[in-house]
Amino acid sequence: MTFKSLPGLGDLTWKMSFEADKPTLCLNNKIPEAKSLLLSNPLFYGLILPAAFREVLFKLYIDDALKDEEGWQGHWVAFANRVAPEELSDPDDPEVVSNWINDVVQEFSKKHHMCQNLILRMEEHNG
Repeated sequence: MTFKSLPGLGDLTWKMSFEADKPTLCLNNKIPEAKSLLLSNPLFYGLILPAAFREVLFKLYIDDALKDEEGWQGHWVAFANRVAPEELSDPDDPEVVSNWINDVVQEFSKKHHMCQNLILRMEEHNG
């Protein structure tokens, strides 16, 4: 996933863009140092990255690309399959896909200690 600051987002803090057929996390350019915060601040990345990851996976599903093995889609599918606790059993069943995506994002968040890191940062900030 690439990141870029983008004008014109109004009060949106971020959005995903799939222009140029590649997922880009667009951060509101009004937020000072947003790109560095995304990579270093658990409050920032813990709330954004799992949701962005989920959005990419749902985009792959909507575009019927969960079976792709080439291009950016194939790379994301391979990454999701490495993260997934279980293989996607039925890519044609919306409920199965939705549950699988939730499991993948949960596993991604667990691997990167998203909640724990966010809580620690909040405690540091408040203490």
